[in-house]
Amino acid sequence: MKAILLGYDHHVGFMELTYKAYQALWPECPLSFRIPINRQDNPDFEVFRGKGNVELVESRAPFKATTRALLKGLDAEDWVYWCISDRYPTRLDSALLNRVFSWIEAGHGEAYNALRLVVDREQVKDEVVDVEGLSFSPKLGIHYGFWHHQFCKVKVLAANLLHPNLPEDYRVYQLNQRFQAIADRPDGSISVFEHTLVSRKSLLSLAEPCLQGQLTANGLADLKRYACRIPDLPTTSKEEYFS
Repeated sequence: MKAILLGYDHHVGFMELTYKAYQALWPECPLSFRIPINRQDNPDFEVFRGKGNVELVESRAPFKATTRALLKGLDAEDWVYWCISDRYPTRLDSALLNRVFSWIEAGHGEAYNALRLVVDREQVKDEVVDVEGLSFSPKLGIHYGFWHHQFCKVKVLAANLLHPNLPEDYRVYQLNQRFQAIADRPDGSISVFEHTLVSRKSLLSLAEPCLQGQLTANGLADLKRYACRIPDLPTTSKEEYFS
């Protein structure tokens, strides 16, 4: 299964942090990471070269161009692991993630579009769906939670990141305007989320390495801990976690 690790060259350290954290916390990780690069000869990406589970995907810089390159060759119904570099894992239960992965690989998730792994303000129905002995519930049709790492089908990423109402080089942080632009229901909801399952308990914890253009305290500490390239950004004493 492909892992779509979205980021960009100037902040390659954040992609490095996300990748290295998964390798450390999920030693038997079955994912193959697709990582965008604007120039294949960029020396800042040397850490990824020769890795059997990394594919450096050359792309142009605009957001949509990068997304198209990362999704190229994948079918809309293919499952991927979505892991934007604006988040990185700080804790995960690898045994439980392996069970979810096996459930998807066995074809049991065909009726669904995504499996959310982090419980953070998600709203769900009372119904419980068994996933290899783990409890998930159908998500209610609001957009919150898309940016958290999750298993999802390619069509979920395409609907959210390549929507025709979004400009070619839009900014991720323009959250409210972005979701308003792609909502296809009168209540502002997004139909591709209607077949999403949310875990009843968080199977991993995430953190943000950067807030409003500044390195978070936790992000800087973990960039150093994993020996990652540190982006040239100011720092803040703030910490940001999701679990």
